[in-house]
Amino acid sequence: MQFKELRVLEEKWDYLIILDACRYDYFEKYYKFFLPGELEKRRTPASNTPRWRDANFPDYYEDVVYISASPMMSTEGDVYGYNAKDHFKHIHEVWKELWDNDLGTVAPIPLVDKALDISSAYSGKRFIIHMLQPHAPYIFSGVRGYSSGDIAGRRKMLESETYSENKFFRRFFDKNKFKLRKLVKGHNQPDWVLRKYLGLAPSGAMEAMWRKGGKKTLRNEYEKNLIAALAAVRIFAEKAEGTILVVADHGELLGEDGMYGHPEDSGSDILMNVPCLKINASELSSTEDSPQAEDDEDQTVADKLGQLGYM
Repeated sequence: MQFKELRVLEEKWDYLIILDACRYDYFEKYYKFFLPGELEKRRTPASNTPRWRDANFPDYYEDVVYISASPMMSTEGDVYGYNAKDHFKHIHEVWKELWDNDLGTVAPIPLVDKALDISSAYSGKRFIIHMLQPHAPYIFSGVRGYSSGDIAGRRKMLESETYSENKFFRRFFDKNKFKLRKLVKGHNQPDWVLRKYLGLAPSGAMEAMWRKGGKKTLRNEYEKNLIAALAAVRIFAEKAEGTILVVADHGELLGEDGMYGHPEDSGSDILMNVPCLKINASELSSTEDSPQAEDDEDQTVADKLGQLGYM
């Protein structure tokens, strides 16, 4: 079934909250613990953030304030061919000041607190709040992300120095990785396998999590990241006024057919079908502080968070 394409500027909202790499199925499972609203499954125009950004924001926008934890929105030069200052009059690169070097990412609650402060300084504008979660790194896992969010600079994984890399293996890998990839089947990131067995540092937090705990643990940590994001959206929504649209830029592959991440130009339904939740702030006043989802086990928020190790 083909779902209606989600072009975010064509939707009606006062606040657009983007959950980076959020799958529809996981969102559907957990959102009712935190948020009311009408959920739709929609089709995103791209399977990764740069292509999604290019498709949704090709022009110049004076009436939109972009508040971004994602370094894909930068005013200091092109990021994959896109400079945010050429497209938005008002952009706040909060990743520059909120990057957490203990986590290697921007945590969700500091982001929404900052977004509330920023939005109070404007009148008659619409606001985009781009959150990094549930995208890796997984903030409760102990696996850390990059030392800096600056994509234009040298990106280094935190704690990568703990790997005593063999220089011969590193040169061998760099020279032969395209040939070696052909030997690794059933995985869209053969570099992960090769780096693991050569004792080389992982290139990113998702790879590090997969190496540490495998597919099952990675999925569990992804869930916790999503729960943290939804809790932060709830905090924001309780203090905002107007219509809030919560969407994803794309989904995330979590080991299906040996595939992980969000490859560019993928046609996978897991990546392309995304959540679109519309919330009226007035709805929150009629919901309980700890709403109960209508899932199979009829559990409370505390029950579910406790099972996931979140509390």
